[in-house]
Amino acid sequence: MPVFRTISFGLCVAALLAGLATASPPRRHHAIALRETTILPEVAPESVGFSGERLGVLNAAMHSAVDKGEVAGIVTLLARHGKIVSFDAYGKRSLALGTPMTKDTIFRMYSQTKPMTAVAMLILYEEGKWQMNYPVA
Repeated sequence: MPVFRTISFGLCVAALLAGLATASPPRRHHAIALRETTILPEVAPESVGFSGERLGVLNAAMHSAVDKGEVAGIVTLLARHGKIVSFDAYGKRSLALGTPMTKDTIFRMYSQTKPMTAVAMLILYEEGKWQMNYPVA
């Protein structure tokens, strides 16, 4: 899989799963939950074309975002070819209570138009369908 598509998909998943811990409790029909017990097998990153070293960079970036206070907590899930490559939780679910973020934390899902459009545009860019210097009009 080309580099932009892999990175874009990973960042999109991270954006979908990143959450601020101060949000009100989600309603059932507006939430997504990822259970730690999953039907997808977990595999070594290299077995599906990911770099274990680069995933270390992703882990460091997620820890850094939490440590800097940019977000209270994050859950990331990266998968390829129906296999989980990385599934991690960082930070706190609730800053007020100090409860840690878990892989099965429930998040509200708001508009994901911008992240999905960004992924689509990067895929099209990678396929040579447009260039950065094309006029917007």
